[in-house]
Parts: sequence; structure tokens; C-alpha cells
Amino acid sequence: MLIPEPSSTGFHAHYWTQEDFLAGKPSRQRPIVGWDDLGNALTLDNRGKRVRAEDLPDFHSVRQTPHVVSSLPGNGWRVIWQPIPEAEPTVAFVIAWTLYSDGEIRPIANVLGEQYMQPFDLGEGDVRLVPPAKDAGGVCLSCGRPCDDPFSPHFVSVVGCYAAVADGSR
Repeated sequence: MLIPEPSSTGFHAHYWTQEDFLAGKPSRQRPIVGWDDLGNALTLDNRGKRVRAEDLPDFHSVRQTPHVVSSLPGNGWRVIWQPIPEAEPTVAFVIAWTLYSDGEIRPIANVLGEQYMQPFDLGEGDVRLVPPAKDAGGVCLSCGRPCDDPFSPHFVSVVGCYAAVADGSR
């Protein structure tokens, strides 16, 4: 889900060419700024004039845009982000989960050291989730003993619990 330009009405007009649609490209979107007396959705053209959304080229549809409904705490989940395959992955704790009106949920994590963070799109393929390694008391969820969480992408996703691997219980 792309995060489109904000719309005060909660609706966006979607524009696609047939070639874009068949190639799986996302639609171009324009916010709906209101409706005329006949119920036609209005958007702004390139000059800022209110026009019927369907009068612009490649009009496809008008859809309600998902919006954030709630936020939930991260609860020990982590994300592994590797935008470049040759680079070392970045691991960061999920600060919060954002829940959208269409049921989608996305993690927010500070992998770039920024002050403002966008929710990650897990469908993009370069972000993976790692479940919590320890419970609230510090007990490893894999081996059931207190152990260190080496804050690396290898802890759960590749090697597993170091304590369980070391003593052969895994």
C-alpha cells in the first residue's frame, strides 16, 4: 500500500493506463476534494481547478483510502532491513505497529536513525520480521532459560538460540 497525498475527504481517484495495469504498476492517485451537486467526485487538475475526477485522462475509479485506526506497542519484535544485498543488514526493534482501516498492519522501526519514521511495507521484500527472542522476564523463548539476546539478525532467523545450539538440545 502506497501512502498517497492526504485527502480531507478520505477518498482518492485512481488513474491507470491499460499497460500500467497489466504490468502490475500501482495507480496514480489524486485526492478527492469534494463532490458536485450530482454526486460526481471532484479533484484538482494541474492548474488547481476543481474538475470531475472522471474527466481526467486514464481515470479508473474512486476508492476510500485506508487510514490509521490505531497504534500498538512493538512488544519485542524486530525488523531486519537489507536494502542492498551486499550490505550488512540493519536490525532494529519495532517501536509500534500501525493498524489501518482496511485491516493491514505495518511495523514502525528506526533503522535509519531518523526522527520521523514511516511504517514499513512488508510486501516490498527487503524487510523481514523477527519475533521476540525473550519474554518480559528475560527468559529465552526458544530454550526456556535466561540467556543473552545478541541483537543480530542471526539470533532467531539463521542459527536459533545460541544456548540451545551450544548444549546440543537443538
